[in-house]
Amino acid sequence: MSTDDIPNRGPQLLAANLFFAVATLVAVGLRVFVRTRIVKSFAADDAIMVAALVCFEAYIGFSVTGIHFGTGHHHADLTDYQVKTAMMFWWMCYLGYSITMMLSKASIAAFMLRIVVQRSHIWTIYIAISLTIVAGTIFFFVSLFQCHPISYFWNKDQNGSCLNVDIIIALGILYSVFSAITDLAFTILPIFIVWNLKMERRAKIALIPIMCMGTIATVAVVVRIAYLPNLKKPDFLWETLDTAIWSTVEMGLAITAGSIATLRPLLRMAAHKLGWQTGSSGTNPSGDSRLRARSRVKTPAHNTSDMLRLSSIPKSQSPGWDNRAPDLEGGARNKGAYGCVVSVEADTDVTPVDPDHIVVSIQHSQSVHRTAYWSDSEERLAKSDGMSR
Repeated sequence: MSTDDIPNRGPQLLAANLFFAVATLVAVGLRVFVRTRIVKSFAADDAIMVAALVCFEAYIGFSVTGIHFGTGHHHADLTDYQVKTAMMFWWMCYLGYSITMMLSKASIAAFMLRIVVQRSHIWTIYIAISLTIVAGTIFFFVSLFQCHPISYFWNKDQNGSCLNVDIIIALGILYSVFSAITDLAFTILPIFIVWNLKMERRAKIALIPIMCMGTIATVAVVVRIAYLPNLKKPDFLWETLDTAIWSTVEMGLAITAGSIATLRPLLRMAAHKLGWQTGSSGTNPSGDSRLRARSRVKTPAHNTSDMLRLSSIPKSQSPGWDNRAPDLEGGARNKGAYGCVVSVEADTDVTPVDPDHIVVSIQHSQSVHRTAYWSDSEERLAKSDGMSR
């Protein structure tokens, strides 16, 4: 029988591996660019996702090497050396899968924790990710030490033993269930968070899918569960190919979609440069810079109108700057009648505006009031984007 006549499903797994190796690299690369160059706020969730990418690319390397030696073939069509080597790399993929999934889920959870403020939401995230990490850790160590000695997994020409494969399957299903629960929690929470923000309905509808992108991997989780029983079949390298494919898809989607959820600043900048943003975006008439201000105001008991020039704002060294005016001109601080704190931020893609020419107009129309334009969730979401509204 010629080589072309030998059944080989390895190319199917290879295609999935190469596609997601590139997709995850691009997605995480863009994420790092956004957080380091645009937002200038590289946080724990970004570092964890980079670690997940490194583990995933290592998994891809193990999987591709296994394909070279025989993954996707019938054992009868391989030499003893090929079977042993392919099985060894399959065992390595076990470990790469569990670590990658734990890290990617932890990154998505950390991203969510940067936004949520309600205690119930915070505890929901902690419980969901804790279940996933506990189950993933158990699955990792059971996979690592399922055979004694460890090499007995791929080399049966020695004395040794392995755990009943049904235990491995049960743990795999348990981990997948916890992973699906985590995805469900991370799908529902953004809907509640975004829907309570003070923004246009159209903007909310556009934002919810972006924040829920990290949960797309749920589809792969459910499909993968159906193929886990194939782990007990004797023609292992052939029968488990579907499990391997959907494991790659699950990890690839978790990393890619979880990173896409952080790319709003890049999309907004691209839309601005392409001229897709309208005047509501905050562009001034000259079109060369934008300012966003947040204020909390306490006014006196009569109607007045003041033009306050905040010439005391120091200028930051970085292109994106955010500083506070410690006091006000016009005698307000001396009288103690009212106070105003203004936070001003210039876009990172334009030259910062000279703070000596910032003028804030405040209209007083109530006896005593405070104005706060953001909710806590809006503020956290804006900070994660590196901008204020």
